[in-house]
Amino acid sequence: MNRTFSLYLDVIRVTAAIVVVLYHFSYRRFSDGRYEAILKLNLGGDAVIVFFVVSGFIIAFSTDKNYATLGSFAFARFTRLISVAFPALLLGFMLDVQGARWYPEFYSADVYYPISLSEQLVRGLSFSNEWVWDPLRIGSNGPYWSLSYEAAYYTLFAIFVFLKGWLRVFLLILAIILFGLNILLLLPCWLLGVWLYRRMSNQNRPLQAPVALTIFAPLLIYILARYAGVPDELRLMTAKMISAEALANLRFSYDFIWYTCLALLVSWHLAGMHKWSSVRPVNKSTLAKPIRLAAVSSFSIYLFHYPVLHFLKPSFAASIPALDNDLGLISSTLIACFIFAAIFEHTIDLQRRYLRQLIAR
Repeated sequence: MNRTFSLYLDVIRVTAAIVVVLYHFSYRRFSDGRYEAILKLNLGGDAVIVFFVVSGFIIAFSTDKNYATLGSFAFARFTRLISVAFPALLLGFMLDVQGARWYPEFYSADVYYPISLSEQLVRGLSFSNEWVWDPLRIGSNGPYWSLSYEAAYYTLFAIFVFLKGWLRVFLLILAIILFGLNILLLLPCWLLGVWLYRRMSNQNRPLQAPVALTIFAPLLIYILARYAGVPDELRLMTAKMISAEALANLRFSYDFIWYTCLALLVSWHLAGMHKWSSVRPVNKSTLAKPIRLAAVSSFSIYLFHYPVLHFLKPSFAASIPALDNDLGLISSTLIACFIFAAIFEHTIDLQRRYLRQLIAR
């Protein structure tokens, strides 16, 4: 992976995280319906699919370069998730409890599922909150759902790559049963990222299509598909095939057909960008450092913004002009997320070093 393409992946990660924040901010409860045009586009789910494709690519790349054993892979993935997930659960619980006490009317049952801290930690840190037997929302933190999917994909990938024989078959079957249909429906999106890395790393199979076409055609197709209402049509088609009730039971996977199509477009676009970056490398850029800094905060932005947004909104006075209110809420939320990232996400190497010493003892 050359430096230019790596930087572009960072841009993608930051952009996807900001899109999710803006999408949630467009909810009527946060912005009083002023940005419903953003809400109707449903870009939040699309941004998560972009995350899935990039995640599959990075996991395949890092496994190929850095992890020779199941233990090293599991340690790296587990610590990556826990370093942000644990404080997000703990601080999110505190914000939810205090917010529900101060503004009970704002923490209604449709957006806040009050469970004990112990249950949040057990379900959240096992990442089983969206698995088959009892899917649930972690307090007010709706975006936490995707970590349940990510952890499942890491597990399936590790079993397939590092194990062999009947043990691999048995554990794959067990994991599939444990994770359930909803998780598996979006697995192709994540696997497309893995395939993309394998395809790029195979020097005998270079990209044949024109680079410009590969870069821009997926973007144009995506815009046209959104404009034409293709995601809505695919959702209606799915509802007719399996019933509206069954579609609702798919929870965050209800748009799985559209999401798979989107993942194909993302993979196609990234293939073009990889080819372009290899023939036109950008060795130095004044934007590289802030992009890297924002990228290593993107996980925190994604995972922590909703409880903060939910906690802060009721405290903003209605008498403040709408634009000032909106800018104040968004900027306060992002500042809180960057502080959170500086404390927990940026210190991942230190946390891992301390944990290794603990294990060694």
